[in-house]
Amino acid sequence: GWNDDVCDSYSMRGKENAHDYRYFPEPDLLPVEFTDADIEEFKRHLPELPSARRQRFIEQYQVTAYDAQVLTQEKPCADYFEAAASKSQAPKLVANWIVGDLMRELSESGHTFADCPLPPENLAEMVDLIHKGTINGKIGKTVFPEMFTTGKKAADIIKEKGLVQVSDEGAILKFIEDAIAANPAQVQQYREGRKNVLQFFVGQVMKASRGKANPQTVQKLLAEKLG
Repeated sequence: GWNDDVCDSYSMRGKENAHDYRYFPEPDLLPVEFTDADIEEFKRHLPELPSARRQRFIEQYQVTAYDAQVLTQEKPCADYFEAAASKSQAPKLVANWIVGDLMRELSESGHTFADCPLPPENLAEMVDLIHKGTINGKIGKTVFPEMFTTGKKAADIIKEKGLVQVSDEGAILKFIEDAIAANPAQVQQYREGRKNVLQFFVGQVMKASRGKANPQTVQKLLAEKLG
């Protein structure tokens, strides 16, 4: 038998001698002999085993061991991931979206990876928009369900809905100044040492920008303004 957990074979039962099997040569079939070259050729055409593919995903795409395990449970899933990851600048982030949001959408819709309505190249495109800072993760969460149900590309949905992330510091500073002016008590708390109040202001700015402000830029500018 085969134990996939430890990648090893084991004996299931023992036989003493050949006659215990009670076999005899088939007289109508000629013996077949394979050379070492034949065997090597067969090996080259064997499909990649799940355990080998799992290890390759970890090394080639830098995914976690857990994600690699999930992604290689079924061949269509592993194939989908590889198709998307090979077209993305952030394969580890691709894995995160597949293991989380995509698997949830598939489960709720009754689809499988074999008939997934979201092409892998579309997922790769959206992940790269997040990776490059064109949109943030929150905007990604907003457009993803529509991408899944309609087959539209992320860039088209973002353009239709005006969801491009705001990274311009001048625009973000306006949101920050408004938030500071509207919440003097929280400003005082921050300056008295309650640094966790910074997240309150981040939330206010993100709310005012309708989730479009770049979170990293918001945090940096807030820390500078609050002193």
